[in-house]
Parts: sequence; C-alpha cells; structure tokens
Amino acid sequence: MWYNKSLSAVNMFSFESYNRNFQNNELTVIFGQNLDNKKPRSNGSGKSANLDLISLAITGEPLRADLKTIKDVIQNSFDKGSIELTVENILLNKELKIVRTFSRKNDGGVEIWEKEKGSEFVLNKKLCDLHPKESVKYILQLLEISKE
Repeated sequence: MWYNKSLSAVNMFSFESYNRNFQNNELTVIFGQNLDNKKPRSNGSGKSANLDLISLAITGEPLRADLKTIKDVIQNSFDKGSIELTVENILLNKELKIVRTFSRKNDGGVEIWEKEKGSEFVLNKKLCDLHPKESVKYILQLLEISKE
C-alpha cells in the first residue's frame, strides 16, 4: 500500500508556498481558520485544497466539480503553479515523487521520480513520451489505484 509522505505546492489555490509532511501509521487532521472572513470561521482556509492538491498531482484534475479550469487552481496573481507529491510503499521499499506543473499559457507537465531504498531518486523516462491521458493511466497503474 502506498502512503503519502510529503506534499508541497507553489502558487496553487490560496497557497503561495505549501509544505506538509505525513507520518505513516499516524492520523493526520487538517483544520483551518479563515482570517479573511469572520463567518464561518473555517471556510476558505484551505482544508479541501489539500485533497485537491493530491488529486491534481496524481490525475491532473481536482476532486471538486466546481473547479472547472486551470484558472480555478492557480493563484490569481500567477501564471504558473506546481505540486510535488511523494508517496512511499514500505513493503516494496520504494518511493515515487510526482511533480506536476500547471500553466495558464500551456498544458504544463508531469514527471515521476522513483527511488529504491538506499538510492537516489531517478527520473522515470517512460513517462516523458506518454500523452497526458496515458500518463495518468500509468501513474494510477504504478500506485495500483483507479479513478473510480
């Protein structure tokens, strides 16, 4: 089973810079306080954005249906954004780092870096030649999950 190890984002949603490390076998609780609006206190603080960042890293698409274009996920004052998700499989002694870039001007891109225990991350060259939809299928296959 794959576990989230770390998640970072630049210029995505309300985050100019975001970094979160996850601990295996520990509960992660995400809560927030909206400092812009007094009622309701926790809306708009980025809780759902965490899940959307994970989904965007893996599939290139957010979970929420109200986010229809790339303009909805990149911060308003920027043309580009990026997400880096690192997942770990303890049984396989392997880590995958998914790096996805987003741009208002072009399609952006995706890279997968793989690491065996005790070694350095190596770029997965197979992904470089795939069409974006095929790259999503490939990532889902590597993680042994489906979009359903």
